[in-house]
Amino acid sequence: MPGTAAWRPAEWWPLATLAAPFFLMVASGDWRMHGTLVLFGRYAATPADFSDLAIAMQGLGVLAALPAGLVAAAQPVLTRSAARGDAKDARFASALQRLAIVGGAAAALAAMALGTPVVTAVFGAQYAGAGQLLGPAMWCLAPLAATVAWPAVVVARGDLRTTALVSVAGAVVLTVALPLLAPRLGAPGALLAAGLGFATVPVGLLAVAVARGWAGWGSELLRPGAAALAGLAGWFAAEPAGGPFAALAAGLLALGLATLALGVVTAGERAALLAWVARR
Repeated sequence: MPGTAAWRPAEWWPLATLAAPFFLMVASGDWRMHGTLVLFGRYAATPADFSDLAIAMQGLGVLAALPAGLVAAAQPVLTRSAARGDAKDARFASALQRLAIVGGAAAALAAMALGTPVVTAVFGAQYAGAGQLLGPAMWCLAPLAATVAWPAVVVARGDLRTTALVSVAGAVVLTVALPLLAPRLGAPGALLAAGLGFATVPVGLLAVAVARGWAGWGSELLRPGAAALAGLAGWFAAEPAGGPFAALAAGLLALGLATLALGVVTAGERAALLAWVARR
């Protein structure tokens, strides 16, 4: 019969081999995001604990869609850059990872101050617990957003298997860590397990990039991570005396100053940003 040759296994095997790493990446990525709630359902002390975590995780998922959409739009450009070998794909990943860490820290500080009033205004006072969890949940945004940085470059450069294996490793970390942490810490423990699972992917793929000479630990992780910690320290220093809004201002100020002082934004990036602002 005409067209039956297309259904022979030998014809489909190369496509299936190519698709398998993408399937693993998507499936393990979905598990890292949604498995937190699936697993926590067994350890939640009350239905309210589960619903509070679900609301906090939904807010995290909405914001995480922004960097994912950016990388999806940029993937063809990254692939062409990888083919040319001009290193623009690596510079893109570097900038995106640093932005994910610093921007995620800023979002987390804002959620720590605004989470409870915003959630109770939208859902009611009975969901104040979800507002309290929103701040800790948003600290997962930095590793979750960074998940789309170096993995996109490694995929563009043709190493699908390594990316898939690291993605699966992140899912395994979540699956192992949550049953250990949630019984002791409750919903914050589940969020900590989620953060560990999220962080496994960008850290693992950054290790690959460093090993291949594409990136460095200091510029990609240590300096922006130190800036995020400075912001958190600023929050805790100001919150006891000034309350959440003073703490937010202090935290953002400390984050911004540390970002500049540690050179998280490169001189070339600052010049490009100033030139763009001058054209507005």
